[in-house]
Amino acid sequence: MIKENYFYEHLPFDELNPSYILHRQCTIDSAHSFAAHWHESIELLYLFEGECDVMIDTERFHMSRRDVVCVNSGRIHSISSAGFTQYSALIVSPEFLRECGFPAETMLKPFISYADDQTVADGIRLANREGKYCRPYWQSVQKAAVVSLLCHLYRSYAVGGSGKKPISAAGSNVVKESLTYIRAHYHEDVSTQELADRVGVTVNHLCACFKKVTGMSVKKYVNSMRCRDAEAMLFSGEYTVAEAGARCGFNNMPYFAKVYRSVVGMLPSDTLSEGKHAAG
Repeated sequence: MIKENYFYEHLPFDELNPSYILHRQCTIDSAHSFAAHWHESIELLYLFEGECDVMIDTERFHMSRRDVVCVNSGRIHSISSAGFTQYSALIVSPEFLRECGFPAETMLKPFISYADDQTVADGIRLANREGKYCRPYWQSVQKAAVVSLLCHLYRSYAVGGSGKKPISAAGSNVVKESLTYIRAHYHEDVSTQELADRVGVTVNHLCACFKKVTGMSVKKYVNSMRCRDAEAMLFSGEYTVAEAGARCGFNNMPYFAKVYRSVVGMLPSDTLSEGKHAAG
C-alpha cells in the first residue's frame, strides 16, 4: 500500500493565513452527516447547539452543548446526529504547531466536556467572535486566542507519544486506501471484491475493518456518497433526476429513488423541487 495514494480531506489553507482554518458555523442533522475522512491537521470541534456523535477510528464520543472533541492528526473521523446540530471546527496545520513550538506528533485527549473544563470552549468562542465581528486587529486577536488555546491543550491534555490506537495501523491504512479508491470511483460499479483486491486484503478483512471504523458497510458508504453528490446536482437545478442518478452510478431509477430516500430523507424529485423553489 502506498501512503501517497490515500484519500484525505484537502484543506484549503489561505495563502495569507496558512496557520489554521476556522469554520464558525457548520450544520448537520439526521439526513446530513459528515462522512468518514482524515487529514494531517488537528481539528477541534466545539458544539454550540444540539447533540451529536463523533467517531474517531473506532471510538465514539457523544457531544452535548459546549463540549469539545480533539481529532488528532491522521485519525479517521465522522460526525452524525439524530437532530439539528450546529458546531464550529478549528483546524490547525502541523506547520503552525511546530512554528509555535508545540509537539505536533503528540496526541491530545480526544474528549473534553464543558463541565470539566470551560477554558477550551471559551477559547474557541473567543476566536469565533473575532472572526464574526471583524473589529480592528481582529486577526491578531484571533491568532493569539488560538495560540493561547493550544498552550492550554498541550499543557493539560497531551497524552504523549502517538497515543493508543484502537485499530491497528494496518487496519487503519486499509480503510484509508479504501476511502481513496471509493472517492475516485464511487460513480462506477464498485464491488467489495474489487475493492479488497485493490487494497490487497481479503473481503472479510476489508469488511470488518471498514465497518469498525466508518460504522457502515462498503455498499452503504458508496451509496451514501453517490446520493450526496446527486443531492447537490439536483438542488442546483442543472440536472434531471435521471441525469443525476446516472452520473452518480445509478442505472436503475426506482432503486435510485429508494436508496436516495433512505440516505437523504426525501425523494430525488423533492430535492429538485426544493432547489427550483430556492432559486426563485
